Amino acid sequence: MKKILMLILLFLNTIEANAEESIQRSAVIKAKTSVAAFNCFALNDYLGRSEESKRLFNLGYSTSIEFYKSMEHMQLDSKTINEEIPSIFLMVGGPTPDFKAGQVFSSVVENTINSIYKDSQHNFEYDKPLRARKAEDLLHENNCSLIR
Repeated sequence: MKKILMLILLFLNTIEANAEESIQRSAVIKAKTSVAAFNCFALNDYLGRSEESKRLFNLGYSTSIEFYKSMEHMQLDSKTINEEIPSIFLMVGGPTPDFKAGQVFSSVVENTINSIYKDSQHNFEYDKPLRARKAEDLLHENNCSLIR
């Protein structure tokens, strides 16, 4: 009887550990999806693709909010935070998930637009035709068509 109870307790602990790991994995995916969607939003917006921009903004915003709300109810281990969560999520603060999501959006879009306008290695600004080409290249490099 004791062995059966011990096996049941071990089984329940394993289920609980797997559930916690799954919840943490979900939070990581939300954070990464949010950054990718905001990045692709900026590229599509620059190219005048309003429908796709709107879809990506909504996806980025909703997953960012979901990430911050889930963080109100759990703690990620330091390894996950340091290795898997995009650093922008750790650098913003504020009173609400909505406010934090806005900061993430602003920072990601600013970085993306800067990458369209400037070549950081050679310190020059692209002209308009090159900016459009750079935005198209970044759309493909970032696999923006796969973000759903």
